[in-house]
Amino acid sequence: DAGPDSETVATRAVRVMDSALKDAGLTPEDLESSAPLDIFAAISTGDIGLLSAALQAKAPPSPSLAIRAFPHGVAAALSRQSRSVGRALTVSCAENSALEALVLASESVASGRRCMAVVVAAEPSAEFVGRVVASARRTKGDVSTTAGDPARPSFSPATVSAVIEDFDHAVARGARAYAAIAGAGSACDPPGSPPGSGLAVAMAEALAECGHPAEPINVVYTHGPEGNALDEMEKESLARTFAEDLSRLAVTSLKPLIGDALAASGLLNVAAACLSLRRGWVPLPPSDGRPLRMQANGILVNGHGLGGTNTSVILRRVSNQ
Repeated sequence: DAGPDSETVATRAVRVMDSALKDAGLTPEDLESSAPLDIFAAISTGDIGLLSAALQAKAPPSPSLAIRAFPHGVAAALSRQSRSVGRALTVSCAENSALEALVLASESVASGRRCMAVVVAAEPSAEFVGRVVASARRTKGDVSTTAGDPARPSFSPATVSAVIEDFDHAVARGARAYAAIAGAGSACDPPGSPPGSGLAVAMAEALAECGHPAEPINVVYTHGPEGNALDEMEKESLARTFAEDLSRLAVTSLKPLIGDALAASGLLNVAAACLSLRRGWVPLPPSDGRPLRMQANGILVNGHGLGGTNTSVILRRVSNQ
């Protein structure tokens, strides 16, 4: 959900989290009576635009505005809305924020510490991103644009939320599971190496945790910024990781289709991967034509963030979809 430009990041995040909880069959009463819920907010910028506007107008920002302007304010707002007394953490590592938050949430559940956790990934409004892009154009003139439309920036601010739950707990309450997280890995780029150099390590960790299932991975949702050195590094990493099996993989990315959702990019890829598992189709970049009809058995989702973080998550179909 991109939401109207008038919404703050925190307001939009709360609204989208409520939708995710409702889709998971959870009511406010359920949350109040259940065990503590961990919340992980993936956001890299916050509503800095609001704070900047107040300062430019030489008006002292109110405490609530100051809180909303920084990323940690989003996690606090989500915690208050859910009435949770569990952890409320902000994960901020640029475009990799959402996947890292997802890994933390899954580890919280897999360890038995919590039976449920919520991930919410959000970025500022399109209006704010547009102002940033316009400013960058004036100073650098090298901001990327959407293919075929040089007037439109290739940013697509979005807000996405997912509920991570212990499988047996979900089955016991009759919830619908979209997919199972079968493996995850994280690695930083080695010092002095090109961006994305750690992706091969992250993928290897995720595959090792996943083991050797009867139905191998056959779809990859790449970080895929399209058209830069990161793409080439990811292609090389995939070739090293899958070797002769690479030809049987359907490889795609959402960025050429919808733009770059920044901190929400990884969770958007995960949401699309879940739909691929359920519905039997894989969206392809515009240059490759219509969506690919196929049975997705296992899906690898990759992410990379500024500063050199790399994350890979493996999703599999579950029987109660």
